[in-house]
Amino acid sequence: MYDYKLLEALAMVCKEKGFDRASDSLFITQSAVSQRIKSLEEQTGQILITRTTPPVPTNMGIQLIKHYNQVRQLEIDLENTENGQDEKDFSSISLALNADSLASWFLDGIKPFLLKEKTVVNLVVDDQEETSELLRNGVVSGCISSSKKPIQGCSVKYLGKMEYSMVCTPRFYKKWFNEGVTLENLNKTPAVLYNSKDTLHFKFLKKYLHLSIGDIPVHYIPSSEKLLTFIEMDLAYGMLFLYQCRSLIEEGKLVELSSKRLAVDLYWHHWNINSATIQALTEVIIKRSGALLSC
Repeated sequence: MYDYKLLEALAMVCKEKGFDRASDSLFITQSAVSQRIKSLEEQTGQILITRTTPPVPTNMGIQLIKHYNQVRQLEIDLENTENGQDEKDFSSISLALNADSLASWFLDGIKPFLLKEKTVVNLVVDDQEETSELLRNGVVSGCISSSKKPIQGCSVKYLGKMEYSMVCTPRFYKKWFNEGVTLENLNKTPAVLYNSKDTLHFKFLKKYLHLSIGDIPVHYIPSSEKLLTFIEMDLAYGMLFLYQCRSLIEEGKLVELSSKRLAVDLYWHHWNINSATIQALTEVIIKRSGALLSC
């Protein structure tokens, strides 16, 4: 049986990305935090966290943090059941999702849950191909991912599709693609991507334009809203979620480089534990995504 004060210290150091901030959150000294983790490492016989900046949990550390967070979620649900809806305090749940979901449908999707439940959300934004790793490591309780492969100890449900189009402004098209969208033109035309892990751009070019390009000029704008703004400013071409740009295409303010659209399937993954909070959130996300995403 693990001492949960020790597990809490480990989880907090990783969450706060440092011993000093963890000590502030736990209202104990930094030395006490270090001693708790040392005691836990002696108990397990393994190193649980690297003493780097920021500290990084080892594989065993990840498993213990995940265990602690799951048990804590069940304890919160039990406390809420005992106190009743009116008397219970606000609890917190961490979720991971892609930036385009956050910028478009997700907040509308969870609005009914947040209006009904005394729960605050901590949203972690990453590429839709990377969010499942945060769930696997126990950092979040649920995630939106493009992977349908179940994660060990988790459940997965299909949500719907996000459709993307490669677009630019008419002025940009005339300047850079007046002779057509060719490999030669693309190699010297500035593109814009969300970040270095964003693979949609290259998947689209390969699948629909049959072009496999290498080192191209790329701007990185880690904001779905500002990425659209960047394209509207005639500075680059790029992939946009149709939810964001459909009306601009219809109005002629943006043009598509191809009539094809790239559809990305989205899935909801969550811990497979008997948590009333996670169950209620799951029911709302499944129901709302059906109305907000393509089937």
